[in-house]
Amino acid sequence: MSSSQRAESGHAFFKKFVSKNNSLVDFMIQFGRGLVRQRHEELMADHKDLIEKPKLRINHDFLEQMVDIYTNEMYYKFEVEVCDSFNYKLQFVRETDNRRVYQIQRKKLATSKVREIVYDKDLDLVSYSCKKFERAGIPCTHIISYLIKFDAEILPDKYILKTWTKSAKSGTVDDDKGIQIESIYPIIFGIS
Repeated sequence: MSSSQRAESGHAFFKKFVSKNNSLVDFMIQFGRGLVRQRHEELMADHKDLIEKPKLRINHDFLEQMVDIYTNEMYYKFEVEVCDSFNYKLQFVRETDNRRVYQIQRKKLATSKVREIVYDKDLDLVSYSCKKFERAGIPCTHIISYLIKFDAEILPDKYILKTWTKSAKSGTVDDDKGIQIESIYPIIFGIS
């Protein structure tokens, strides 16, 4: 999600609570209500993640692993990628000292584009031109196809971003100087 998309999403949410006709005091009250509402919805989603476990559509090691790790919303997105990965074929193309290159193409579609997947030996990392992992933080169908071809039994940790896990809010967050960051939300709105 680009920064402009995030801003538009935030604006759309807060438009429900504030308007240009609000006084400064009304704005602060309504803005606070919007934040409280957003926090409530987030807590409800967190609760749902804890008590409800998605049903696996297919039995696969990656899905069995990630159903307990990803939030329900991210699990369903990941499940789509895993299921689609079975529709691709992978073929070795070339190798250099630090890279292996493979072609990937959708099965049963002679007209589908042939793309390349690159495995970096030094980083032990697979990348694909769609950059979905870098953009959305979830491994794309193509990376999953590669991992399945080479019999990975579990999704390697480097492909699991904590942001999308059920434990994302556990632990502490440090700034770039190593100083622990504390939430200012309770301080501003007097909420604990």
